[in-house]
Amino acid sequence: WLKIFELALPTTMAMECLLPVGIEGTVGSQLVDAFRRPLEVSWRLDAGGVSVVLRAVVELGSEFPPPMMMLEVHGPSRVTQLKIPGMAEPEQIDEIIQGVLSQGADVPDELETARLLGPDDGWDPSAVLDKLEFLGQEVEALQLRSQRQWHSSTCSHHALFNAGVLLRAARHPGSHSEARQDLLSSRLLWGRTLGGIQELVKHGEVSGKWVASRVTSGMADEAHLQVLIDSNPLLCGAVRILSMPEQWSTEEEQAVASVVTEGREVAFLLGAAIHWVCVVVSPGPKPRIWYLDSENRRLAEAVRLGPEAFAAADEEANRARRIVTLGAGRLQQAPDAEIQRVLEDGMPQYWRGVTQASEFWRFKPRNVRERLMQLQMVAIETHLTNIVKALRAAAPNPAL
Repeated sequence: WLKIFELALPTTMAMECLLPVGIEGTVGSQLVDAFRRPLEVSWRLDAGGVSVVLRAVVELGSEFPPPMMMLEVHGPSRVTQLKIPGMAEPEQIDEIIQGVLSQGADVPDELETARLLGPDDGWDPSAVLDKLEFLGQEVEALQLRSQRQWHSSTCSHHALFNAGVLLRAARHPGSHSEARQDLLSSRLLWGRTLGGIQELVKHGEVSGKWVASRVTSGMADEAHLQVLIDSNPLLCGAVRILSMPEQWSTEEEQAVASVVTEGREVAFLLGAAIHWVCVVVSPGPKPRIWYLDSENRRLAEAVRLGPEAFAAADEEANRARRIVTLGAGRLQQAPDAEIQRVLEDGMPQYWRGVTQASEFWRFKPRNVRERLMQLQMVAIETHLTNIVKALRAAAPNPAL
């Protein structure tokens, strides 16, 4: 079809599609059939030596903006793709574009490392979210502040990025005072994340193990993470993946023991229900445990309150944000009572005449959200408890 666009910003944008001659059917049937078909719409902007394209498929009766859109950045030598939420903010899209542009910059890892720790080999107070004292006085355990995740699917990429930053910090103590800059740098985060996604796209094409859309969504499971770890000299052999606490084995115990017996650092990417977090264990007068969660949920608070009370508190803390999200989408014209009902009961999703399990709905029921949060926090606490037990078992000092 020939597409003709007439742009009249900031008021309206008109689009006219000319149907080709020779299609069977009456004029009415041709027009109605064309109108009811899904329509792919693209917006393109050339700026800063790259072309940025925002692409979405619009279907009759569907919400607009759509739940997800494809962002493409066309550079001189490659095209970077990432599916993003339809409600992404302009500054969030700008973060991604800056990340793409930074991939070509020559910024050595060692230079980034030099900004992580303070001169006293300690974290700047602004970088520390909480002390994890519930793990015991024998270890120095901190929850550090992470770059906040806004993309719903990229938690594993956040965890991998944080692991790399912390491993470099552990291997280069006593650096400069800008302790938190790398962990909180959206440019570095998105540069590494998008670079990893493109590496996974290429790996999938060569190996045939997955199609591009599996990873351009921003999701990365255990198999994808392992590919990225194996290809990175800093991470290979130093990062272990546990998608659930039940996977803990003697291999993990030996890896943690090497922190005490050999002075080695080890990082863990830890699965927790539908989320991924990062832990790095490093040697010191006391073994050091650094924990990061891209949602910046306070683990010490979760342990103090208990999983049920914490999940309920987290639900209330995010209630206003969820109301805004619902009100900007399919329920834009709905009364407040309907939005409140969906907050409690969720919004069902269907596939081929069957209602999907509520765990997979985009807007889940409140009880499902709270149950998943409980499972998440219990899993994280269990992971960390296993790590501390392994440290105690390996310690030559009985006090540990």
